[in-house]
Amino acid sequence: MTAKLVDTRNLAFIYIAIVVVCFSVGYFNAGVGRPPDDVEKLGTHFIWFVFIANTITILFMYLLSTVGLAIPFIIKNLYSIGYAAKASGIPPLIYFPVSLIHGIFELIALFLVLFTCIQNIKILILIKKGGESQSAFWTFNKRLLRREIPLTVVLLIVGALLEILVSNRLIAAIVG
Repeated sequence: MTAKLVDTRNLAFIYIAIVVVCFSVGYFNAGVGRPPDDVEKLGTHFIWFVFIANTITILFMYLLSTVGLAIPFIIKNLYSIGYAAKASGIPPLIYFPVSLIHGIFELIALFLVLFTCIQNIKILILIKKGGESQSAFWTFNKRLLRREIPLTVVLLIVGALLEILVSNRLIAAIVG
């Protein structure tokens, strides 16, 4: 494969800016939530629910990334996080830092999808121009199946564990 990989460092800076903008727009577009009277402590059985929901979402985005269509879904996902923060009624100085405990793993997973999507777009453009063979596309996506998706699943497992066992309990202790 002769296609040069996307510059990860530059993409990371762009991604951080996208995260901040999407969180902010989502937050400011949400209706004002009333402060919660009580935050329910979620049982450990919710770990599987959170893991499965996040994994299905991310795998769907990986599938869309093969043809460059994951970007709108990434943006929508990031927007929803900001929206949920305000709608929850929990003060943002509590919500965001506590959510970052588990959310960092989900944000990394979304970054990996974005990286994959942009790289696939680049490869498809090079194939269209004749600068790359179709085997480059398949080689890249086989690597995706072997390396990035298993890594992403591990990130999502850790994120689900932390969301239920740490973040939820901290929010419940602070707010409720």
